[in-house]
Amino acid sequence: MTTRACLTRLLNMYFTKMTDRILENGGTIDKYMGDAVMADSEEFKTHKQNHDAFLAAYRAQDWNKARDILAHCRESDRQGLDQLYDVYAARLKEYSNNSAIEDWDGIYVAQNK
Repeated sequence: MTTRACLTRLLNMYFTKMTDRILENGGTIDKYMGDAVMADSEEFKTHKQNHDAFLAAYRAQDWNKARDILAHCRESDRQGLDQLYDVYAARLKEYSNNSAIEDWDGIYVAQNK
């Protein structure tokens, strides 16, 4: 079998398995790009909505709302983002102990390493 034929066979096997897995989990295939598959699912959409709502509350300095939504982000997370959420939780704790920051652009400035 030629290298081209082997590669074609390998990619076909890969795309078949990936497509089956995506569809089994309720996802939809958007497109195939080179050796990648772009897909979407309701689970991902829910997580993205939670994440966007969290960032909106965080940037609005609504610390209690952001804390509540962060809990939903953790529940809907399937990407293993626990460490990121831990960082945000620590920042929320720090910010909620202080008054509102005027002209805040949402960027955290570390005070030490």
